[in-house]
Amino acid sequence: SEESGSPDLPFYIQSLKQRIGRPNLIVCLDSGCANYDQLWVTTSLRGALTGRLKVEVLSEGVHSGSSSGIVPDTFRIARQIVSRLENEMTGEVVPEWLYVDIPEKVKENISKAADLLGKEGLVDCFPFLDGVKPVEADSLAELALNMLWRPQLAVTGASGLPDAAAAGNVLRPSTTLALSLRLPPTLPSEAAKDKLKALLEDNPPY
Repeated sequence: SEESGSPDLPFYIQSLKQRIGRPNLIVCLDSGCANYDQLWVTTSLRGALTGRLKVEVLSEGVHSGSSSGIVPDTFRIARQIVSRLENEMTGEVVPEWLYVDIPEKVKENISKAADLLGKEGLVDCFPFLDGVKPVEADSLAELALNMLWRPQLAVTGASGLPDAAAAGNVLRPSTTLALSLRLPPTLPSEAAKDKLKALLEDNPPY
């Protein structure tokens, strides 16, 4: 599927290459459109790096009454390591090498689009609960730039954690977080991948 990176797509392209030939134009109707009042064309897409961060300190779980304060909690370590990548107070990605210079023409176009869509088209379109606010930004254009041209991190899954209803007073041996990092359109992903691996793995807290 698209959400898993379309791993089957190369197979079909190879199998159907005689029918496909050498196209002069490829139109992809997958990016979405902001409304039905204008024709929207996608000029860039962010990339993505996904991976799992595993923190492991014990061979088995131990009772927290006799171990906490001596054995470090793996969730706390994972949280500390993720803070190398993301400012947990603002949501901003920390390393400068994950940003690119955004062309002025892109900024102008995004600003026009943000003005056209307004808060209704950029913020209110998401199912926020009552009282929840979007990420703090100086303008709607800045929110759009966050979404389109700046790196952003999401923790999309976790393991090593029991269901809250079944949790006991146990210091767990490990915590694993699934991380999804969106990359700016022009950032080379291979170089970013190597730097990200070093950022998360070098100098572990314990």
